[in-house]
Amino acid sequence: MECLRYAFRVNSASEEIAVPQDPSQVDRKSALRRALLFAAKATLAVAIVIYLVRTQRLGLSRLLPAFYSPGELLAALGILVALPFIVSYRWRLLLHHLKFDVHWADAVRLTFIGVFFDTFMPGGTSDVVRGYYFDRKFQPQRRIVAASSLVVDRFISIMALVLLACFALGLRVRSIRDDPALQTVALIAGAAGLVFLLIFIFLCAGGNPGRNLLVKCAARFKAAGVAVRIYDAFRGYQRGAGLLLKALVLSLGCQLLAVLCFVLLAHALGEVRLTLSDYIYLVPVGLIVAQIPISVGGIGVGHVAFYSLFRMAGSNLGAELFSLFIVIRFIAALPGLFFFFKAGRRPAMPCLTVAAQSGE
Repeated sequence: MECLRYAFRVNSASEEIAVPQDPSQVDRKSALRRALLFAAKATLAVAIVIYLVRTQRLGLSRLLPAFYSPGELLAALGILVALPFIVSYRWRLLLHHLKFDVHWADAVRLTFIGVFFDTFMPGGTSDVVRGYYFDRKFQPQRRIVAASSLVVDRFISIMALVLLACFALGLRVRSIRDDPALQTVALIAGAAGLVFLLIFIFLCAGGNPGRNLLVKCAARFKAAGVAVRIYDAFRGYQRGAGLLLKALVLSLGCQLLAVLCFVLLAHALGEVRLTLSDYIYLVPVGLIVAQIPISVGGIGVGHVAFYSLFRMAGSNLGAELFSLFIVIRFIAALPGLFFFFKAGRRPAMPCLTVAAQSGE
């Protein structure tokens, strides 16, 4: 969502809005606020990890056996390196539908940069980084449309996680009846799946429900004018059910590869009791919790989520599994650091073109 906020700020700048007397002072306050928020999230992540270690819920010594199984670790690393390429292809599909033409190399480069920052920043940072590196030549209204592709891309990715978890839980109906904890997980996953399906239908449906109300509000309130542009940006996917379904299938493939990655890492740690269906519902739920932007890189929050979930399935290695995943994910994201330094602070994207940009 932060990437949309960036686009909205640019869009608002083109309207008649009062400019502060001292912009540099405002920038310093904003930077200080962001730094304090990041420090608070980092402190929370460290505090949770320390708590888990001291209460023996996270045993760092239990990670060592994994490094005696290089085959599983290398296979997991290969999966995590391959995932940004699939994500880049999915993102290009969404952009192409909005008449943006992004070269394959540019999409891969931006995706890797985003994934790298996602390893040590709060959840969703990859979308912020990709939005930040959008072409500066976009007209303000086109930036909102371009940024909407990132939000829809993230939405479809999380939707795939939720649907995968619902599918796996559906295979364990008997176990759910006898386990109150699993009943809670199933209820939350089912409700989330219903919400995501309704939003998916809204994106694909024809017509413009609710737009007239927004237009009336825009006539009275300036801020509502931005809301109308946001609405129109997302309605750009109407009648694009085939495209969104294709993106969803790609997302499901990505999430299954992520589950396979966790299976390999768990085997490297010596966990062989869990079945594949266990991983299919445990991993997506754990990853969704880890993406909540209240800690750095999901550290701490993700540890608690994976420890609690895997504990329900009879495994005590959930926290260690997430720690090993963080290490492997960081190594897989290192190409993003190379692209970041090669690109500079904020490069232009000459290969990024917009069809009929001036024809709005």
